[in-house]
Amino acid sequence: LHWTGVMHLDGKEASIGLDQFLYRSSILRNTDWIWGVVCYAGVDTKMFRNLQEKPPKMSNLDHKLNKLILAVLIAQNILLIIMCSLSTKFNSNNKAHWYMLKYLEDQEGITLWGYRYLTYFILMSYMIPISLFVTIELCKVAQAQLMRWDQGMFEWMHGKWVACVPNSSDLNEQLSSVKFIFSDKTGTLTENVMRYKLGDILGNPVDADSAAGFDTSIGYVHSSDEKVRAAARLYFRTLAVCHTIQPFPDKNDPDGLIYEGSSPDEVALVETAAVHGFVLKGRTTRSITVDECGEKVIYEIMATLEFTPDVFIVHHENNIMMSIIVRDSRDGQLILLTKGADSFVIPRMHEGSPNSETLPATNVALKAMAETGLRTLIVCHKRISEEEFRSWEVRFIEAGKALTGRSEKVDTVCLEMEDEMLLTGATAIEDKLQDQVPETLR
Repeated sequence: LHWTGVMHLDGKEASIGLDQFLYRSSILRNTDWIWGVVCYAGVDTKMFRNLQEKPPKMSNLDHKLNKLILAVLIAQNILLIIMCSLSTKFNSNNKAHWYMLKYLEDQEGITLWGYRYLTYFILMSYMIPISLFVTIELCKVAQAQLMRWDQGMFEWMHGKWVACVPNSSDLNEQLSSVKFIFSDKTGTLTENVMRYKLGDILGNPVDADSAAGFDTSIGYVHSSDEKVRAAARLYFRTLAVCHTIQPFPDKNDPDGLIYEGSSPDEVALVETAAVHGFVLKGRTTRSITVDECGEKVIYEIMATLEFTPDVFIVHHENNIMMSIIVRDSRDGQLILLTKGADSFVIPRMHEGSPNSETLPATNVALKAMAETGLRTLIVCHKRISEEEFRSWEVRFIEAGKALTGRSEKVDTVCLEMEDEMLLTGATAIEDKLQDQVPETLR
């Protein structure tokens, strides 16, 4: 999906894309108001024409009952037509009977036929089992309540037991008819709760399940080697800064924060950095505030080089990494922080740097983590001079204003900066399968 444009405002040009596009029914957060421009409106827009009412969900049993009741209704009406016709013919030949109601003695023809139809319809109404619907609905409601009470379907989530929640009682009987499960993504079978499991800092393993690898009071791995300690600080600093996550106050904890973003992987990494003393405190469009082991540090956002899933035409591969260029408020130094897939990031690293000596050990750790089913990323960094950044920034801004081929042009400029990087470490995220997935599939 592509959408690009350029806005001219007060003599300046600003590139706009999907990041600035608000779809219908979007919810705006973290701001009180915005200025907006309507791009597409009316009943002839593609989105409006594609809107369709959701079809009602009915079970096979309901469909069968409707057909049976319709068949009974047709049969009943055939009998009623025959009986009413015979009754009208009989009454036309025999005008007076001792058992005939007085108001019918003066009726004849179609009027008498209509009265007879109503009389016989009431007498034969028991033929249509209306009460059957009520009985079946009561059974389904009882079944739905049993599902809520079923302890085998309880799940421990967010610090409490969560029961099964049937959204509809109309489809209960079809649960037993499921024979095949087709899934187009692993998120269907996993808990979709990402957790930092393992890591590596210049060949030094980090294990989230072992306290020996952590020192949460100072925020870096135990080591007598200052090089490793510095790399660890940079490692957790990267996790706390290189992302698109937004912190929000925790309603249940006045001093706590909740991290939200489009990627649960990034949320897990930011939470890991917070555990180790690098706490993301605030984020605006221009800066990121991090509490680094008790020291408040503000990083000015100079540029964000986002992950792009589009096929990159120049290099015939995907730009599977995300980078951010920030300025440290303490010394004014510009630094590029990157995380991405090892197959894409490693070829773009600086081969002659001292950090590259630990790459073989990092590769071994990556392979071991991947073999256990973890999702791995490489973390890198690069110091940038002011002159280098200003020269690159001009090309980056111009590429962002292109109306045709913008994604390819931006990727080309980004890769100019994402080159000759230095290794910082690796991360491994666990996306655990839900309970009893193999048994369920069997």
